[in-house]
Amino acid sequence: MSRGCRRVPILMLAFVCLTGIGIWISFKNSPFITSSTTTSATSTKTLTRNQPWQHYQANRTLALIHIGKGGGLTLRAMTSLNCRLPRNEATPGRVWKCLQETFGTQQQDDNLQDPLDPLVFQTIYYAHMNSFLRQEMINATSWLLALRNPLDRVISAFEYSHPANCRDTELLPNATKGCNNHFILTGAESNHFLDSTTRNWNRKQWKALPQIRHLFVDCFPLADMEVFVQAALKRQPATTSNHGGDNQQQGDDCAQLARSYLLGHGPIFPIPHFAYNYQHYQTKALNNLEYGQKEWFAVRTEHLWQDFSKLNYYLGGGTTPTVLQQPIKLTHGSERYYNMSSASPILSTQTYQQLCCLLHQELSIYMEILFQSWNLDVSEKLDTIHSLAQKCAMSELVRAAASVTDTTPSATVQQGNSSDHYQQLWNALEVWKIQQCQKLWGIPHH
Repeated sequence: MSRGCRRVPILMLAFVCLTGIGIWISFKNSPFITSSTTTSATSTKTLTRNQPWQHYQANRTLALIHIGKGGGLTLRAMTSLNCRLPRNEATPGRVWKCLQETFGTQQQDDNLQDPLDPLVFQTIYYAHMNSFLRQEMINATSWLLALRNPLDRVISAFEYSHPANCRDTELLPNATKGCNNHFILTGAESNHFLDSTTRNWNRKQWKALPQIRHLFVDCFPLADMEVFVQAALKRQPATTSNHGGDNQQQGDDCAQLARSYLLGHGPIFPIPHFAYNYQHYQTKALNNLEYGQKEWFAVRTEHLWQDFSKLNYYLGGGTTPTVLQQPIKLTHGSERYYNMSSASPILSTQTYQQLCCLLHQELSIYMEILFQSWNLDVSEKLDTIHSLAQKCAMSELVRAAASVTDTTPSATVQQGNSSDHYQQLWNALEVWKIQQCQKLWGIPHH
């Protein structure tokens, strides 16, 4: 490797430094004062409250930014959005009756404060895919996001959308997009078991029938993510069937199509959560200056119950939210996925690591959101980054994360003791992009 390949360009370092400064400025304004004691893999945290619980809830309203296939549906069901959506049915009387029946509140008006469950009652706004109500986003004081490893999110989106993963005899109340695609491909126009919202969605999908057929019939009839990703990386032919054209030309076309979808550049249908990725939500909401400065809160999908409970406490609630006494889990039936044409939907270790390179921009945005989340402490962020880095074989980032853990046993983001160490993480990520992704796969650096 040439000496130049080992160096991080000066302009890149300047950009990374400015990014780190911007993140630290956001941290500095956090309303929370926390302390944490970090051991190798766990942390013990306490919250210091100098005011009554009402102080932490005053004038706070949260908007759930529902990033698809990240646990947002479960999070929505755990908050007052369960009663506020769909909006056209959410009259005040119906909302508060639903809140009383679902969450046990005794409130009779629109007072959003609650001594036990503030996270439940203060999450009142909602954005998903391309549905953003401007006034709601402006009115919200805080973003609430369900964060999931971007690779696992993409894999889930593929499985969720592929028609081979539909059991058309089950008539699921919340049918997967794969079932919708299956019915469209088979000409089943009368989906009587689907709700009105899904039927309206299907009518839009009907117009996309040619591209649905091209993706799932001509190119990828098997619900096999390994084949899909390898096609995007041009490591093996995308199809073994000949549908009236040259196999090589068909394979090249399918490879380009798979790559475009994975990068979020393809059409919305038939895999909408590829297009509605982290970059989409960052541009549409998180970095939209029109909406003003917000608090950022995150609930990690991999630690959903723990993060939800802790955030609820941070906001002035009880140590165990009422809603978690009987935890809710909604999955669009994904636990019943079955693959009619492939032995396993799981990516090989090598392909997973290659996909990390292809989605490097998504990983960067994911890490940025993680860093800016005020409710997660250093050890929680480092554990998440360390897990991602190990799965993606980011040796530089693994070492950087371990270094922060070892050298900052009591640092918290809010206190500012870790700003230099976050700089190390960003630098390590950039080195990985250059030394691994750009060199091995020719992926442009951004």
